[in-house]
Amino acid sequence: EQHRPASLLDSHVLTYTSDPANLSRDDASKRGFDRDKDLASRRVDPKARKEMLERAKELGGRFGHGGRAFL
Repeated sequence: EQHRPASLLDSHVLTYTSDPANLSRDDASKRGFDRDKDLASRRVDPKARKEMLERAKELGGRFGHGGRAFL
């Protein structure tokens, strides 16, 4: 008989479970719904908020663009 290699799914599961860091990560899709954890507000510290607002002011108008270029 011919020997078939392990399926792609089996190899990914083996790779995923062999790394303990993957098992300790809190993945929302792997656990049940927790209202307190899932609906908790993510607070932005005042310094980051101020920086975000300053960068938004640089846009200028509705059709303006920032100083950063893609290319």
